Amino acid sequence: MAGVENDSFANKIPITQELPFKWSGQLGNSSKEAWWEWTSPKDGRISITPIPKELSYSNNQRISVHTLLSPTQSEITKISSEGTLDVAQGKTYYFQISNSPFELSEITIEWIDHTKFPQNRFINFSTIISESDPVITTKNYGNLDVESYWYKWRSSRAGTVVIESIESEFYMPTNIFVGPDDKNLFPVYQFRNNSFRAKEGSSYWIQIPVLEAQKIVWQIRPGPEGDNFLNSPSLPSTNIVTWEGTTKNSGLELEEPYIGDYLLRRRKPSVGSVWRTWTAPTTGSYQFSSLQLWALICQGSKIDGLKVITEGNSGTLDAISGQQYHISVHSPNIDGDLFTFHLSKLNDSYIDWSFNYFTNESIESAPLSDPDGDSRNNLMEMALGTNPLTPDGGTPIWISERNGSLSVNLLRKYAVPEISYQFEISEDLVSWEILNIEDEEITVTPTPDGQQILNVRLNESFSSKLRMQVRLRVDLID
Repeated sequence: MAGVENDSFANKIPITQELPFKWSGQLGNSSKEAWWEWTSPKDGRISITPIPKELSYSNNQRISVHTLLSPTQSEITKISSEGTLDVAQGKTYYFQISNSPFELSEITIEWIDHTKFPQNRFINFSTIISESDPVITTKNYGNLDVESYWYKWRSSRAGTVVIESIESEFYMPTNIFVGPDDKNLFPVYQFRNNSFRAKEGSSYWIQIPVLEAQKIVWQIRPGPEGDNFLNSPSLPSTNIVTWEGTTKNSGLELEEPYIGDYLLRRRKPSVGSVWRTWTAPTTGSYQFSSLQLWALICQGSKIDGLKVITEGNSGTLDAISGQQYHISVHSPNIDGDLFTFHLSKLNDSYIDWSFNYFTNESIESAPLSDPDGDSRNNLMEMALGTNPLTPDGGTPIWISERNGSLSVNLLRKYAVPEISYQFEISEDLVSWEILNIEDEEITVTPTPDGQQILNVRLNESFSSKLRMQVRLRVDLID
């Protein structure tokens, strides 16, 4: 499929018609983007609407708005990607759509006027709500002429906000507006039902339509910590990092990097993400995992200029000491997911590994010591990728049978290059025979929690044994 004509900033198409302007189609196999140029004929506010909401869960479309830094510069900078935008007479704006090639893309640009409220209805603008307390909206037979109730809320930080029904069993529609007072309000784009992106310090006006006598209990639910790139917290600058979090009530900033692999491999786009920053304490290779969710590790100072270094639900990162990295975890689930993101350095030596857990050389840090008392000495903990200070249960090695053949299995984080892994097999627990892995059929399968299973299929000489025990021996390679 051929790409669109306006597939780059250089090939942008002018919008010469009066608003509204609408385009719908597929971007094709070109650069996965399309560009338009528009000069505002007056001061005012426009709305920028992407793909319809009923298609948004199966679509990875992004809309960005740019402006030139100066008439002589071709460089572009993002100024807004919210649902509405204040525009100035004579100023030129550039609209960009990004999407996967064969998904439906759409953009609608139109003027909007501030909202006019009917004066013959009950409007309670004095009700100012907070994030901590539930709100009870009640309509009874004594006030049946009331069509809706109004509430004012001021955002203390930027990020996703969800207006959530607590006790009501039915859908609670809301209309959301932004503005300094009730005379100058503009509608806010909701990227999901009752969900929108708030700006720090802005006042929002929430309309709860009530069509019949009923009681509605609802609450403002801000997104999780790190839902907004600029306010993302920092992870410890250590060689081993574990971040436990949730994507519940999170959303996407339209400037976020395109997650093409996630969409193409799983056929489910990301609908929410959370961010953290991490500064590498040392130079070297690190391994990361995020269970079933997709993680991006990026570099850059602004979200619209981030460079994706690596991505996946597991992988490696070649980090440089002192450099800052931005990490985001994405979920395709609109209800959110719990996750654990783990990052650890692939160690060059046993001493490097021990310094991740022990402050100095001691008896506890010796290779054959077992400080957590789980019967795995430090060398075995290093080989399996486990924590020598946290007891581990279960066995990482077992025998399995499939189609009449026996296999030896080992669960580990990754293969440590400085360690040799050796299986030994015995029929009587007295005499042990070394299993030469190079002579056997080997497969490595990743697990959902970021580990791997090493499966060694045994040849007939071992499979024919009537009784068999297996053990793992690990040694440092000189």
